[in-house]
Amino acid sequence: MSETYRKIYPGNCVTHLSAYALPNESFKENNRAVGDPRDRRQQALMFTPGWLAIRKVAHSLITTPAIQWDAIVGSPDLRPDDKPRADIKGLLVPKDVLLVRAGLRVSPLNANPGYYSQGARNEASKLGSGVIGDAGAKVVLASSSSAAAGLGASSIATEGNLVVDAEGNLPVGVDVVQAEYGAPVLTTADMTLKVFADGSGLSTTLLGGCYIISEVVYLVQEELAGLDDVHLEGARFHGFGS
Repeated sequence: MSETYRKIYPGNCVTHLSAYALPNESFKENNRAVGDPRDRRQQALMFTPGWLAIRKVAHSLITTPAIQWDAIVGSPDLRPDDKPRADIKGLLVPKDVLLVRAGLRVSPLNANPGYYSQGARNEASKLGSGVIGDAGAKVVLASSSSAAAGLGASSIATEGNLVVDAEGNLPVGVDVVQAEYGAPVLTTADMTLKVFADGSGLSTTLLGGCYIISEVVYLVQEELAGLDDVHLEGARFHGFGS
């Protein structure tokens, strides 16, 4: 069954699509770990008849020096431990979908949740991101550390435009790779995206760490119309079979 989709009609979409997806019937059958990103029922927007759009958003917490981080789709349960619904570990792009965009965002230091609990700080315009590393090191969202920049059938990587400056600070900004309108890329393999950095790794000046946000967008075909979509005399009455 792999990934399945819960269709949202345009008139019912009044906020961002939820990236958090509950397990579907195959999850238990395949004995997945609680945080596994596979075999889940994903919320999808029917933006035009025949096509569904899926937008997944995740975070990576930068703390002590490291060169790669999982992209975590956070649980709606915000308590720190023993969550009824576990965080999803991994930003999954399934096989046989039409890939549209992948990207990451490095936010200003004062946008992070731990900022204002640490006393008086400098003006926001002078703070930077709070993420530090080796000068010249790049940070990307990718399917592997060696993936070439671009959207590929079995490989994904952002452009690498976020680079640690000469003073060792990672700038605020975005790094995105996106298909031309009407020309998405058909995937031929499942891919789980992570955040990767060059050099000896990234860390942070903020107690509790700084977050990098990741996003991926892809399209799937809407299921074909069925009996519920037509009027058949005697076959249906107020939603019940005759």
